[in-house]
Amino acid sequence: NLSLVLRVALPPAAGKPGTHDGKARSVLDALAKEKLSGIAVSWVPARDGGDIRLVVRDDKLWLLPSSAELIVEGPHKSLSIDLVANDARQLREKVVDSLRAVAKVVNLLKLAAQSAASPVAQNVEIAIAAERDGKPFVLNPNQVPTLRDRDQLAIRINNRHTQAVDVTILFIDSQFGISSIFPHSGESN
Repeated sequence: NLSLVLRVALPPAAGKPGTHDGKARSVLDALAKEKLSGIAVSWVPARDGGDIRLVVRDDKLWLLPSSAELIVEGPHKSLSIDLVANDARQLREKVVDSLRAVAKVVNLLKLAAQSAASPVAQNVEIAIAAERDGKPFVLNPNQVPTLRDRDQLAIRINNRHTQAVDVTILFIDSQFGISSIFPHSGESN
């Protein structure tokens, strides 16, 4: 059975709480008691892990994939909500909007994993070759990859099935945005 419920790991208790930690915890506690429109959420303690984990640090609420490290700056910065710039109402809205974006990505990945076991998918081979500074490197399929500027990926798809298979390649960014790499807009796949 495929569950499309987003498991959200609440932030661990801070050893030394920041000025705005209480606001984040208050909003999260209230959300945990609500049924959110358009998204199914299961709130779990930090120790239980989840599809996404929340971290309160540096006056921000960070939303991190379970296997990803916190990146606080740069083009691959982790998704965060500023606790200083938002009052409780704004923070609630931004948390809900962010969780909806995260749920889309997490559920897309769950569906992709489930469809990988289908008879048609069993006859489609996908290989990804990665290169950094002219040297090959290995991508761990069990981890969110960190790609740098000028890294190159080559994707090879071999359909060994007797019928045609439509393929779509999506890019999921660090802010949980989803964009199509192939096919381009308006093209057939």
